[in-house]
Amino acid sequence: MAVDNQQGKLKIFLGYAEGIGKTYTMLREGHLVKQQGKDVVIGFVQTHGRAQTFELTQGLEEIPPSAFFYDDIQFLEFDIDEALKRKPEIILIDDLAHINRSNQRHRNRYQDIEELLNNGIDVYTTLNIQNILDLTTITNDIAGFSVREQVPESILKKADQIELVDAEPAELLERWNKGDIFPEQTTPNYFTLEKLTRLRELAFRTLADRLHISPLNKTNKETEKINFLHNEHILVGLSPEENNQKLIQLAAQIASAFQAKLTAIYVETSLKDNYSADESKHLEDHMLLAEELGAQIVTVYGEDIATQILEYAQISRVTKIVIGKSQPVFSFLHTTSLAEKITKLAKDTEVYIIPNKKGLFKKRKGKRFLTNFLSLRDLLRTFFILLLTTTLALILDHVGLSEANLITLYILAVLVISITTNSKFYGIVASALVVAMFSFFFANPRFSLLAYDTGYPITFFIMFIAAFLTSSLMELLKRHSREAVLKAFRTGVLLETSLKLQRANDFDHVIQVAGQQLLKLLNRETIIFFKNETNQLTSYRFLDDDHVPPDAAVASAQKEKIVNWVWQQKKNAGASTDTFSEDTYYYIPFVDNQTIFA
Repeated sequence: MAVDNQQGKLKIFLGYAEGIGKTYTMLREGHLVKQQGKDVVIGFVQTHGRAQTFELTQGLEEIPPSAFFYDDIQFLEFDIDEALKRKPEIILIDDLAHINRSNQRHRNRYQDIEELLNNGIDVYTTLNIQNILDLTTITNDIAGFSVREQVPESILKKADQIELVDAEPAELLERWNKGDIFPEQTTPNYFTLEKLTRLRELAFRTLADRLHISPLNKTNKETEKINFLHNEHILVGLSPEENNQKLIQLAAQIASAFQAKLTAIYVETSLKDNYSADESKHLEDHMLLAEELGAQIVTVYGEDIATQILEYAQISRVTKIVIGKSQPVFSFLHTTSLAEKITKLAKDTEVYIIPNKKGLFKKRKGKRFLTNFLSLRDLLRTFFILLLTTTLALILDHVGLSEANLITLYILAVLVISITTNSKFYGIVASALVVAMFSFFFANPRFSLLAYDTGYPITFFIMFIAAFLTSSLMELLKRHSREAVLKAFRTGVLLETSLKLQRANDFDHVIQVAGQQLLKLLNRETIIFFKNETNQLTSYRFLDDDHVPPDAAVASAQKEKIVNWVWQQKKNAGASTDTFSEDTYYYIPFVDNQTIFA
């Protein structure tokens, strides 16, 4: 049996393509260690109808897979709970990069394997080079397509041993063509001699890089160099842009090369309210990707993205910033890009600018445009203000007021529209409309958009610029005001929390303060779980500023199962994570020095 409270060891059988013999080699290794007296079981293995591989499964105990039906089709998955109950010394699990079905605890099989390792069980598993998340940019270029199942390179770093399962590309091609790999499947398009050779070289290079950074192979001088490199801190920006995924992967590769800390920063601006469902999903996926690649996720707030990034970089001693540079559609309208601002303002920080093939400005669909910018209330308000302004201007014109005063009146109307509406769209439109309305009602000839006076075009241009700048400045002030209010609110909540906790005189009072303040800060129902002296789970629920006393009904069987898992593993779970992701709650352990409190 595996030893309690001891981290299990991970061995990965790495290949550069399907059918190279990874599963066969893993099973053969399982028989060898069993002959040495080890307790070895098969966790999950797929033979794909290969007779030689199936023969090697004989003689080894196999944990029954978890079976379930979807659309009358039976699916089999690795049963982690049965594996933890059996708790062998070594377990053989095929396909490290596999994505589990929705009824499983974890989204990814590598997370199952991490839990086994944390419980002291040694794991043998298989992996293809195309499934390493950090290398997908390279492997996609080689193979010509992307794979959905991926594992972060951090898993490889946890491996105690990586064995390269190798074969000549020509030999592998011959096996595919004979139908020895998948009898009913033809040779994939990417299985050409050139592509297989490049993938094989990448596998060799990946293994060599791992051997190069291994502390066991370092002299004292080299170890000092690694310790110096550990002071490196890489910062990468997060955004909802689709090509941000490539940026994160490249930043992770740089961090890996320098053995550096990696942080992913997202600057939340008022534009987040205008994100489409796809963009919000992309942003969430990019945050999850960065976390899988070992990055710490940081969110800051402000309208000036460059300033926020650089302020964080300075405070956190960031040594390298990785940022993307998009090419605008209209190159003649040159404005300072985010990358240029950061490069100009960064002093002691190196900036890596990664060019994006896609432009920054994407064509928005009409439906999304209407959803994000058009509001019936703001449209009516804009129409009413312009109508009122024009009526007043006609009255003032009738009493002999000059055109300069009428222009000022219209600019004032644009200012009022910018203040009272919820989007800069209305201020921009109003800037153009006031010019047209002034031309129609007050320029000769009247009630026509024609203008006889040669000075009118300049007057109209200056009027539009003045109105547009007025609208833009007001929108900027509104943004800064919202940002200041948000920061003041959060700071106030934190200060209030500190003062209330100082006055708390017992445990129940501390829990009550913590729950109420979390509810106020997050504006979400909050449940605090803790374990009493008898190790029984107790919960406090906070909803709509009301403190609900301990209630066993709150801790349903499913919640209790998730809470116990989080308590044991000291990891987040629930909504927006890859563990118990179908639950509607987000579970966060309060941990200090490896001790969990709640």
